[in-house]
Amino acid sequence: MNRRRFLATLCATAGLGLAAPALAATAGRTRWRMALAWTSDMELFKAGAFRFARQVSLLTESRLAVDVNVASPSMPPLSVLDRVASGEVECAHVFTSYWADRHPALHWFTGIPFGLDAAGTNVWLYKGGGAQALRKACLDLGVYAMPMGDTGGSGFGWMRRVPETPDELRGLCLPAWGLAGSVLARAGATVTEHPQISGPDIAAELAAGRIDGAWWHGPHHECLLGMDRHASAYCSPGWQNRAGRMVLIINRKAYDAVPPVIRRIVDACAMQEDMRLQCDFRTANAQAMAACVAARPDVRRTLSNPIVEHLREIARDVIAEVSGSDAELRRLAEEYHSVQERLGGLREVAMAAPGGA
Repeated sequence: MNRRRFLATLCATAGLGLAAPALAATAGRTRWRMALAWTSDMELFKAGAFRFARQVSLLTESRLAVDVNVASPSMPPLSVLDRVASGEVECAHVFTSYWADRHPALHWFTGIPFGLDAAGTNVWLYKGGGAQALRKACLDLGVYAMPMGDTGGSGFGWMRRVPETPDELRGLCLPAWGLAGSVLARAGATVTEHPQISGPDIAAELAAGRIDGAWWHGPHHECLLGMDRHASAYCSPGWQNRAGRMVLIINRKAYDAVPPVIRRIVDACAMQEDMRLQCDFRTANAQAMAACVAARPDVRRTLSNPIVEHLREIARDVIAEVSGSDAELRRLAEEYHSVQERLGGLREVAMAAPGGA
């Protein structure tokens, strides 16, 4: 397939209605600097960002080049949003929940406790108004935003000590952030927040015995960091967030300055990478989990129903308090949970079928 036919197919798939010959009329060349809120250990995250950059360059015939920079001491993950908004860099790949203290709606776009999984989040974003809500929330912070990848969530974590009852959550020392951290704290756990969102730091804390469990975006990255070597069991379910949606954020002036055809290519490449990264994470996490079970057949443990229901009840209260603070946020939460209820009914039908999984 030649480049123009591929471009037309890609944009048609993304619903952008772009005519391939329009690209030939685009004049001038632009370079964007892309920051990553991902540290050097976050292999799959980085791969998706570099792939996006290559695709944009290819389809624009280098009229837009994207230079990718991994998070470093000079650009820590939590500084990325401000740097994009100010124009110090033109775009970045992030979790919006890092900045939910500025706009609580950003919790929902990454994933909330007992919320939608990655597939359900797709439905909410692309058919339930979620993508428009994401764009509006991020415009309030000075950037454009579009979905670009999902980790698919993870288990409850690699645990040195597995709680058996709700009371045994008290005293557990666990790294957590966002709404999941609030839920665990109310359940009596000691929550340690890592201000620079560093997987290696969390793994080192687990290895040293200073925390009782840890998770980091699924078994693939967790095992790369060696968390499995310092835990007695891998616990499920991963109620903290069943999805981990990543987002491409772009400086408003930079995005508006490129021709419409280039903007549409950027949008289409982000949507394509949104799906590809989901497949990458699902595949890698499944392979890592299978390898762990093959090496340690008894490594998987399930939290008891009383613990899960106790955490679910606390999560309902936490989410209601956060979403009840603003009428627009209440509406967003209602739309999200409406999608979740509808998909839950469909899941029950599918699971009732012979061989359903």
